[in-house]
Amino acid sequence: MAVEQWHFRCVLLTNSDRSSKVTNGFTGEWTNVSAPPGPSDISDFATAVQDFYNVAATGMTQTMSKWLGPQIDRSADAATVTATNITGHLDGSPAGSPYAEYPFTLTDAAGGGGLPDQVCSVLSFRSNYGTDPEFGSHTRPRADDRNRIYFGPLITSAIHSDAETPPNIVFTGNFLSDGEIAMAAFNAQVNGLTDWQWVRWSRKNAAVAQIVDVASDIVPDTQRRRATKRSNLVWSPL
Repeated sequence: MAVEQWHFRCVLLTNSDRSSKVTNGFTGEWTNVSAPPGPSDISDFATAVQDFYNVAATGMTQTMSKWLGPQIDRSADAATVTATNITGHLDGSPAGSPYAEYPFTLTDAAGGGGLPDQVCSVLSFRSNYGTDPEFGSHTRPRADDRNRIYFGPLITSAIHSDAETPPNIVFTGNFLSDGEIAMAAFNAQVNGLTDWQWVRWSRKNAAVAQIVDVASDIVPDTQRRRATKRSNLVWSPL
């Protein structure tokens, strides 16, 4: 037997008229070469993904689910984590249907009014860079060592004006620290499971590697595919 790689995809439903769902992906590697993961092992990793959203780890001001905007569906079992065995498909080739789906409920209502559907935060995580340079010959080798999720849509209290003149609109310190603590807590929970580790997945290199660092980007980002469709213009005569 060999190690296995599994991709866990969290799907959150939203009321956007362009995209009815928001997805974030987490990849795990099963390191036990003597036996494949059993149903409870796979379920345990899925639970860690759910806890990333629903559990406020020590030092956090609130759960990550509370930072999500009111556009996200909080009804019972509206959110889902799917688990897919991607072993042998690390190049991104079709890996078949998910092995299992794990519905769950976002436990906290939004902590305030919502920002536009497309506004999100980039939560990044990376493996060891080793000897990879940031810039190669028309390449970005270190980019293959990094993964990210676009976390959102968000509530208005996730952003504020900084002290610059004129000010920049950036994420608040509480939101930034909560994101990094949540990722660290997820990593610790996965490492506490028997034979699992959290990894970044490079489709280009068809490889995975263990996560060693996390970061939360201070500047808001956007995902245009999540944006509300423009309505038809109504012209006003002069």
